[in-house]
Amino acid sequence: MRGRLATLAALMLSTGTVVLVAAMPPAGAEAGSKPYARGDAPAAIDITRLVVNNGERRFTMRVAVRDLGQRGSFNFHYWGGRRGTPPANSVLVVVRRVDGDTRARLLVCGREDCVRDACGSLRAEWHPRTDLVEVSARQRCYPGADVPDRGRFFAWSRIGTAEDAGSSSFLLERD
Repeated sequence: MRGRLATLAALMLSTGTVVLVAAMPPAGAEAGSKPYARGDAPAAIDITRLVVNNGERRFTMRVAVRDLGQRGSFNFHYWGGRRGTPPANSVLVVVRRVDGDTRARLLVCGREDCVRDACGSLRAEWHPRTDLVEVSARQRCYPGADVPDRGRFFAWSRIGTAEDAGSSSFLLERD
């Protein structure tokens, strides 16, 4: 048996094939993605996947949208900790398309309200050709003195009275 494994390993290495085995669960990663239900909202706002990179200096959240159009609103929520609901401090980024321009605003949220906050590093992109909407900002835009090592991420969308309520949040933890 050992000989077969050694032969297989040598063959894989000689052909350039590499097999990676991940021992850590996705929650222990800095980046990850979560599929969303397809077909549960109008196509222009139907989120099919949320992809997140919770980097040391920046966070980036991107949604894949079935047949993304030129209208709608996408909301990206980020909070620290392991809980499934936001604590007293969190960030909400709202992205809209207005007259062909992508507009984004960052809100700092408490338990019951959100207020607009200045974040000079906030970037938002709306790509109908690739069906992607993305936001990115420096971690220092997160409210409070400390940037959380554990982040919960969630996205939802709306157009008129229709919405895609998203899925449950997911946890990413930087090492």
